[in-house]
Parts: sequence; C-alpha cells; structure tokens
Amino acid sequence: MNLLAAVMLFLVMNSLATPYLAETTASFRRNEARSTIEADLIRARTLAAREGSRAILSISSDKESYSFGFDYAPYSDPPTADSIEFNRNLPSNITVEATQTIIFNSRGMLVDTSATLTTTTMNLLFDERQFSQLSIYPTGAIEFQ
Repeated sequence: MNLLAAVMLFLVMNSLATPYLAETTASFRRNEARSTIEADLIRARTLAAREGSRAILSISSDKESYSFGFDYAPYSDPPTADSIEFNRNLPSNITVEATQTIIFNSRGMLVDTSATLTTTTMNLLFDERQFSQLSIYPTGAIEFQ
C-alpha cells in the first residue's frame, strides 16, 4: 500500500513539474545562445586585430550555425573567409539573423563590404520567434535589447 501511494505521489509531482522543466530548459538554451554569440563576437574582433586581417562571421543558410574566418587581401567579393578559425552550432530551436555580413577590419572595427564603419543588428530567435536583439557598433561594442 505504501509503495502504491509513493508511486501515485511521484506521478502527480512529475505531471506538475514537466511543463516548468520544458520552459526552464528553453530559458537556459536562450541564455546560452546569447552568451555564446556575445563571446564569439568579442573573440572575432580580438582575433581580427591580432591577426591584422579582415575577419568575417558568416551565418549558415539554415541560420542554426555560424563560422568565423579570415579574408586575406585581395578581399573576396562577396565577403567570404579564406580560412576558418572556428564554427559554432547554436542550441536546438535557436536561430540567428543579421542585417548584413559581419566584417571586422584589421583594427577590429566593424565595417561594411566597402570598408566603411557601420552598425549592424542581429536577431536571435527561438522557435522562429525573436527573443533577443543585439546591436554591434563600429568599435565592436555589443548592446542587447
């Protein structure tokens, strides 16, 4: 009888906790994506300045991953990396979009394809709904909204 009561209590508690577990897990994934992207952007900017070369962060066509690499002179048009420094897969159900190609010049400044200082925006999505937006300024500063 005690065993039956314990099993019933476990089942009731499990049914109450399951919805919260899914939302908590999703929240952790979103926070992980934000932190990872921020760290990778800082790393990309630092490596561009250290290498003294143009660096490109390329988002994959499925938007579930991105790569970072160097584009050595003569520069590619459209901007593509000649060598890849690292690749990153985002947590499940997370995608990323950017308003333009993310390019850091040899001084670590954010530029557009014509080497003009620029600001760009990235959107982070969970299940195709935006959960965060970040702006990257010419100095490499990152601001989350």
